[in-house]
Amino acid sequence: MTVQIISNNKRPTHLNIVTRLLDTADEIIFCTAFLKVSGLKPILSKLKHKTGLCTFYVGTDYYLTEPDALKELFRQGHKIFLTKKPASTFHPKAYYFRQRSKITLLTGSANITGGGLETNFELSVLIETDKG
Repeated sequence: MTVQIISNNKRPTHLNIVTRLLDTADEIIFCTAFLKVSGLKPILSKLKHKTGLCTFYVGTDYYLTEPDALKELFRQGHKIFLTKKPASTFHPKAYYFRQRSKITLLTGSANITGGGLETNFELSVLIETDKG
């Protein structure tokens, strides 16, 4: 197992990691509190080639998730689950990638927004391990 700290103030950024892992993943699960076009746009071309392999769990709290981002994922044929829990906030940021028997998890503070993936000061842990 390997563990690495990822921060947008140095390379690789969250966007660099997500982009790299999208290239080879056989299964992808994204959990994000907020989804915006600014975060989706830089990864859309790679997602297009992963139709049927991606599942998105997206928060709707605070009305920050953008309908246009959801529409684009829907157009590409990805599975999307909108979350809304009474008296609580859906607030995870987890990116799961499986390539054969290798599992990679990126989890921390980065939403799928332009700021979250590249310009905000975000901090996450990248964990790579074997399945099981």
